[in-house]
Amino acid sequence: MRKRDEKTFQITDSQLFTMMIGVLVGVGVTSLPREAAEVAGRDGWISIITATILGIMYLYICISYCKLFPNLSLAESMQIVLGRYLGIFLTIIYALYTFATAAVIMRFFLESNYVYFNLYYSMLLPFGVTAFILVYMGRCGLATLARVSEVVFIFSFAFVVLFFFPDKGANFLSLRPVSQLGAMPIIESIPTTALAFLGLEVILVFYPFLEKKETAFRVSAMATALTGIFYTGVFIGTITILGLEATKIFIWPFMEYLKLISFQIVERIDNMFVYLWTAKVFMVTTIQYFAGTFSLSMLTKRKYHDIWVLVCWPVFYIIGCLPQNLVMVTEFTSFVSKYGGLFVFVLPIVLLTVAKIRGLNYAKSKK
Repeated sequence: MRKRDEKTFQITDSQLFTMMIGVLVGVGVTSLPREAAEVAGRDGWISIITATILGIMYLYICISYCKLFPNLSLAESMQIVLGRYLGIFLTIIYALYTFATAAVIMRFFLESNYVYFNLYYSMLLPFGVTAFILVYMGRCGLATLARVSEVVFIFSFAFVVLFFFPDKGANFLSLRPVSQLGAMPIIESIPTTALAFLGLEVILVFYPFLEKKETAFRVSAMATALTGIFYTGVFIGTITILGLEATKIFIWPFMEYLKLISFQIVERIDNMFVYLWTAKVFMVTTIQYFAGTFSLSMLTKRKYHDIWVLVCWPVFYIIGCLPQNLVMVTEFTSFVSKYGGLFVFVLPIVLLTVAKIRGLNYAKSKK
């Protein structure tokens, strides 16, 4: 990592807010209505709200652990709590998880665009361009990443307003009756909807660099809640416009919903969404990749981050290009989300429990 003024690594409240939204809202928004509807039916919105609440609770656990080691990132604190060798091993596992997550998100995004625009050229080129952007952004540093997230959020927020202008009238009767199939389908769909909130764990990596650590939970919880409201609105809008059965049929139902939206100066909102979606997906991918390389740099005493950024991109590239078709991409994405999600969910709980048992609290010590 380059020696820069410590100020350049401080993240403000607004930057934390936009970074959390940036890592949460990505490729999954297009398929989330179908995934929720397949299990919970028209009650999928209840499942999304429940997953949002659980996400905030998980965030509280993460920040409770971070408060014990306010000046240490995840890779550093794990070596103290679990021992050096186990801490290093889990840091590498976490880094591989971030690289795999970034790769499958980008691959899923490219697959949907290839289908949507009938593209046929090899994916080696777009993945090469993506790897170049990841390396460039990573070498620019955390401050640049945080500022870019603010810009992307501003443009995203302006675009969301257009979601409320569909040409076809909404039929809210599609949401009734509520809980027709009982509570079990809603409960069974929670693991699926909860996967939409993968990315909250990056707070474990970036917490030491927050300008105001005392407001970390409030700001992050607000970002999570806003994301949950957005996901809920997407589900309700898709169901009320397309209907329940059509939502289950389309692979990316949200894209079909966007085709029914028009605005005076914009004919095809869906095409406009693709451009914005590209920025959002790059934001998610960059934050995940940065979190992985940043964690690895902690193993070298917060040095040589630029080198880690340069040497790790082939891992991202190989994972992204590994699946041969959309079916394999879907299966691989499910595998990474399921087992990777379980890993990052259990990790802070175990770390907090062990730290409490051992009485570790660096916030009160001089170390």
